[in-house]
Amino acid sequence: LDHTVTLGSTIPEIAWHKAGIIKHGTPVVTAVTDPIASQPILDEATVREAPVLRVNADETYLVTSRGPFHSSWRELDARGQRGPEFATALPGEVQVTNAATAVAAVRALSEQGWQIGDEAIWNGLAKARLPGRVERMPVIGTAPVLIDGAHNPQKMCAVAADLDRLLGRPSPTARPIAVVGSIRGKDTSAMLRCLTPHVSAIVGTRAEVDGKESTSPEEIVDAARAIGFSGRLAATPRPLAAVDLATEWATSAQTAVVVTGSLFLVGEVRDRWYALREIVTQRTSWPVHSQLSGDNSE
Repeated sequence: LDHTVTLGSTIPEIAWHKAGIIKHGTPVVTAVTDPIASQPILDEATVREAPVLRVNADETYLVTSRGPFHSSWRELDARGQRGPEFATALPGEVQVTNAATAVAAVRALSEQGWQIGDEAIWNGLAKARLPGRVERMPVIGTAPVLIDGAHNPQKMCAVAADLDRLLGRPSPTARPIAVVGSIRGKDTSAMLRCLTPHVSAIVGTRAEVDGKESTSPEEIVDAARAIGFSGRLAATPRPLAAVDLATEWATSAQTAVVVTGSLFLVGEVRDRWYALREIVTQRTSWPVHSQLSGDNSE
């Protein structure tokens, strides 16, 4: 659960708040399958007289291939007949569902008169990228660095389960090194329970942002130790120093670095390769001629 202070402490409460976006008579597209979460959405849609399009694997779409950096699927109509095939290059298992849901939303728009053809959908999916979400940095000469802003147990479990496919593993023991930072109030222990089976060491650091208190690096290390993690541990308050230490360990062990636990942490670390000033100047999250590793000061 996330944002419980403002949205509520239970799944039905959070779903009810999310369903507040539903407008009268406007189609609702949802991929929620948990009945505890979906019922408040369906109830609100009924009140608003809004038609609901539910997106479910093997019912409205059929996955035809799945890989760490490419997945494809076919649409299924109400009779189970196969429609056009689409693909996404967004990494991660969950992105097939996300992309299929986006296509379903486009279909709903088309039924309202919008002219959006399959070619436009294919092009849009091919170009879609998400900064800070299962994103590999353009590292040169050292261990690979993957950043992901997972900041709750559900997101952390999803990215952790994908690590082997995303990064590969030169040997069964060469699990990646994790740099972890989180904001106070997050369930850090639960996130670490998802992450620790897939990593060999953890460097705790700070996820700094104005107006929010960070979990201390020492608390992250203590939490990892408390749940029985027996790998190497270290704590440093400076995120870039934490990345440097993890990179040193990973290069020696011929493995990779994973930076996760907070979007704020990921944003600060990403600035090393894609400087904010260049993002603003070039108006893209992937500016060309950006700073390479080690160029930005800590």
